[in-house]
Amino acid sequence: MTIEKVAKQCGLSKSTVSRYVTNKGYVSKASAEKIEKAIQTLGYVPNQIARDFRLGTTKTIGFISNGYFDQFGTYLNYFLDEAIQYGYYVTSYLTDGNSNKEIEYLDLMRQKKLDGVFILIKSNDWSEIKKHTKYGPIATWHKLNDPDIYSCSVDNYSGYLQSLNYLYHQCGKSKIGHVIGYQENNNTQSRLKAIDTFYKENPELILDKHWVTINVDKQLSGREIAHIWAKTDKKKRPDAIIFHEDYLAGEFISELHYMNYSVPDDVQVIGCDNSTIGKLMNLTTIDYSIEEQARNSFRYLYNQLNDANVTYSPISVQLIRRQTTKVKE
Repeated sequence: MTIEKVAKQCGLSKSTVSRYVTNKGYVSKASAEKIEKAIQTLGYVPNQIARDFRLGTTKTIGFISNGYFDQFGTYLNYFLDEAIQYGYYVTSYLTDGNSNKEIEYLDLMRQKKLDGVFILIKSNDWSEIKKHTKYGPIATWHKLNDPDIYSCSVDNYSGYLQSLNYLYHQCGKSKIGHVIGYQENNNTQSRLKAIDTFYKENPELILDKHWVTINVDKQLSGREIAHIWAKTDKKKRPDAIIFHEDYLAGEFISELHYMNYSVPDDVQVIGCDNSTIGKLMNLTTIDYSIEEQARNSFRYLYNQLNDANVTYSPISVQLIRRQTTKVKE
């Protein structure tokens, strides 16, 4: 079905029908009624671009990240599931850390190709990203205190401190390693603050800084970290390690098993996120309610776009204890 057939059916020009369908230009009330009647009679369905013009919305949210990693898939699945329930589409964009690409994707809101944007991992400074909020709402997974950008991050400090106290006071582990991620990340800073608090509260312990910065500057895989751990002198080797994501912890455990080490007998392991991998591997992990974070992020965008008031789900932080840690007897 084409615009030409609609125009012929209602006895108006193609340009008049086009103006009505795209909502671009004046169409009299009488003509509009004729066109609408012809559309209903013929069963004409405008293409996506025409519908977007007419409604002034794309019903599409951009999901931006610097790359794919385990949490990306987990977060996107929950975000997408929530979007579908409200009749929205989600398009993912990977920047590979290229700040120009990120600006290009953010600019799609100005071009009316996206209604709003969620940023999982950013590439630009917030001052640059914030400029685009005048074109549409923006939400992020980053920890951020800004009235114009919604942040769904949670209290990484308390969760990490909880895991440290569990390893030391309940599992009896005193040599704890920390694989904490990117140095500049605000969540990483919260974890570093928790480490500082923990060692101040337990001055009898000595912090081995080699096992704090191991994955900050070098993006090592969990398997590589397993080999570093195995080659470390037994007197200096951590008897427990906390990873900033379940995927890395899973790689670490898998490689140790291949090298005939036992978890938790030789080393206890805690992950972070309570992801599908964590559940499959019976991994002790810090649950930061990723599902609720993702759903709340979409709800914020939906509320902003539709002047709605969909309520947010409560978010909790808790340590999920499974088979990769063991309480001392």
